Amino acid sequence: MPEAYRIHRHVSESDPEYQGNLEKRRKAYSGSHFSADLIDRHERGERADFEYLFAKLFRKYLESLHDKGSYSISRGRILTQKFSEIFSDPSVRGLLIKIFEDVPSDPAELASKILNKIGQAPQELTELLYAVSKFHSARFEKEKLEFEKFVQQTKESFKLSIAEAVEAGSLPEEALKSLWRLEGVGVFLKDILSDPTWPNVAAYDPALAKIEVGSDLVEIEGWERIRKTLFHEFFHVISGKAINFKEKIGSIEDIESARGKIEGVLDIKHGLQFKTPNGSHYVNSWINEAVTEYLALQFSGFEGEGSYSDERSDLSRLLEKGLDAKLVFRAYFENFVQEDHVSGERWQFGKLVEEVNRIEGQFAFARLEKKYILRHIEEKFIDMGGRALGEVEAEVLDDPDTLKIECSMGIPSQSFLQKTFAFPLRPDREKALVRLKSFYNWVGSVYGQKVKFNEMSAPSNGGNN
Repeated sequence: MPEAYRIHRHVSESDPEYQGNLEKRRKAYSGSHFSADLIDRHERGERADFEYLFAKLFRKYLESLHDKGSYSISRGRILTQKFSEIFSDPSVRGLLIKIFEDVPSDPAELASKILNKIGQAPQELTELLYAVSKFHSARFEKEKLEFEKFVQQTKESFKLSIAEAVEAGSLPEEALKSLWRLEGVGVFLKDILSDPTWPNVAAYDPALAKIEVGSDLVEIEGWERIRKTLFHEFFHVISGKAINFKEKIGSIEDIESARGKIEGVLDIKHGLQFKTPNGSHYVNSWINEAVTEYLALQFSGFEGEGSYSDERSDLSRLLEKGLDAKLVFRAYFENFVQEDHVSGERWQFGKLVEEVNRIEGQFAFARLEKKYILRHIEEKFIDMGGRALGEVEAEVLDDPDTLKIECSMGIPSQSFLQKTFAFPLRPDREKALVRLKSFYNWVGSVYGQKVKFNEMSAPSNGGNN
């Protein structure tokens, strides 16, 4: 029997049901500490789980050393440094000598040797892994205390800077009114050993009301960069929201029985980005991150190189052409709350889109969004072994073992954009086509029908359009 739902759109953050749901999300996460969990498992005698988690850690560490991405290279370097320190600790070193006749000086080689012993080594290996856990736990707890103290200092500095900016008229009043949210968001130092392939420096997760900062940032960067990073995440927290409730009201034949049951909370707006109806991704992420980093750099006083350089470059171009920064900030901090909205008045975000289109031409805002979607697709395509083609190269490519694929968005009369990719079918054509189909399916699950693919040189046994 089909179910029926009612969507409550643009509800207030003061709504008691929303606040209750938020409190549950806050309590659902207590931080990421690899060694604390391991020590607990060891002391409960769960040797199999204990060794499995270490095996997973060493595999991810070794994988990170082979990843070609710039951030993965940096992560692999810091993990090597971390394991070098751990393996050099006298209590750990003594156990290594007991287990291995020859102890390699290279941390990666030693991690590989330990990995090969897991599941078949004597009790000494468990003692070794326990010693590693204890050493790392003590080091991480010290870093965590320093980090938490710095977070509190940075949070107070952030609040003061926002209050001064609102008083000076450079930020809208909504920024000041939203500072209370910071008290409801946990800020955690993420133990990078708990997930060596975590792809972020830091991240704000509104679903769990948490900010995580990777422990490697604390170890390899100065406090000024961490301050800028925290400012960036704090701006995400206080940026404008739109909150929807998805309420289950029963089946079509039985509406009254389940009325009032909250099925889910949908935070559909964060700053300038909006969640798609199917929840697969956010649109306008590029400008949301551009504005967030622009503000973080300006307010933190950080003088080094910032993040999202391409996105900030597009934003700077628009500002230089006359886009009003105050309009951008009003749209960024704007909360979509139906009960507070004056009937007939347009939302600031709509005015922002209209102004960008006025400055750079019809459909300019949509073209910029498509540009960054295609870049995201290109990054995933390259990870899969493909590559992007320049215009000249795309015209002359004629290789039966390379599939030329056009990826496009929009229609020619409006915001049409296109990229051409090359995908190698060697050495195993059948497996390559399976990977390609999986890639098409991923794009479809995220972007739906907005993205079109056209295989320009179809393989002999058929392709996927």
